[in-house]
Amino acid sequence: MLPGGTRIRLDVAATDASTHRIALSFDALAGLLMTLPRMLQTALDARFSDGSLRVVQGLGRWQLEQGECASGLILKLGTRDVFEIAFD
Repeated sequence: MLPGGTRIRLDVAATDASTHRIALSFDALAGLLMTLPRMLQTALDARFSDGSLRVVQGLGRWQLEQGECASGLILKLGTRDVFEIAFD
C-alpha cells in the first residue's frame, strides 16, 4: 500500500525474472478483485465443458457483525491463510 491508502502498488514478476510495478487506485483494485474469481471460473468452464468444477477456497473462519445501521448485518468469511471478504 502506498501512503494514504488511496493507491496500492503491486510488484508483478515476469517470466524473465524481471519485476514490473503497477500502482492502482483503491477503486480499480477493488474492481479487479471482484472480477478475478469470475475470470477463473470462466477459464475452468472453457477447459471442462460440463461446468462441474468450481474455484473453491477452504473456509477458515467466519464472523457476523452488526452493521452501522441498526438492521444491518455484515458477514465476514475468511480462508485459513489471508483471504477475507465481507457481505452486507
